[in-house]
Amino acid sequence: MFNFLVACSASNESIKKQNIETEKETISNSLPNSKEVYDFAQRKFDEVTNYGENYEPEIHDELILKETATHFNIDYDTANTLYMKEEMGSNNHALFEPKQKFITMDLFKQIQTGMTYEEVKELTNLEGTLVPTSSDEEISEYKYEAEGNASVTLIFSNDILFTKSQSGLAKPEKITIDQYNQVVKGMSLEEVESILGIGEFGGDMTTPNATTETYWYEGASGGSAQLIFYNGTLGMKEEFGLQ
Repeated sequence: MFNFLVACSASNESIKKQNIETEKETISNSLPNSKEVYDFAQRKFDEVTNYGENYEPEIHDELILKETATHFNIDYDTANTLYMKEEMGSNNHALFEPKQKFITMDLFKQIQTGMTYEEVKELTNLEGTLVPTSSDEEISEYKYEAEGNASVTLIFSNDILFTKSQSGLAKPEKITIDQYNQVVKGMSLEEVESILGIGEFGGDMTTPNATTETYWYEGASGGSAQLIFYNGTLGMKEEFGLQ
């Protein structure tokens, strides 16, 4: 009789353990993937803090995890556990790592020739990537990524910005050869824009004698046009296959 009770007790314990494991597996399977939780939290972080620019850990960590928990219909501690599972290995003291934001056309326009690298860094909150060059050591070139395939290039001489250029930050107006022919040397930028509309600002360069600005326009039926202004006055124009 005693042996029978022991056997029954052992059998019941085995069933309980099996039920617990099954319950754990069911709960685990019902939870969102830790990568999904991490990605959502980071997107929410970017949205709430403007890509880390306004980040305050004591405020935003709890706020973002609460919103993440609500989104996935899980409790706060579970959201925190899943997030940290994906985050393991990070040496950051803050929960979220601010991402380097992209450079924008607005920032590009605020960057002025004559600025130092540190002034550009303070303005944009971006460091840029130093491009290896074979030129003089006094010349340094930095590239900044923008959304899509766009980018900005800044060239410094003795740590002073003397030329900037961009590619793909904004879509230029589409023009025709007739419009192009109405534009003549000596016109101001405002006069040109009254005929062609606003072009894509390609960049500017400052020398002791002049400030040079370049604008690009796309052709309505293909082709393009380049206009170069010297000290605010149109000094050169070229078209490539406009119709």
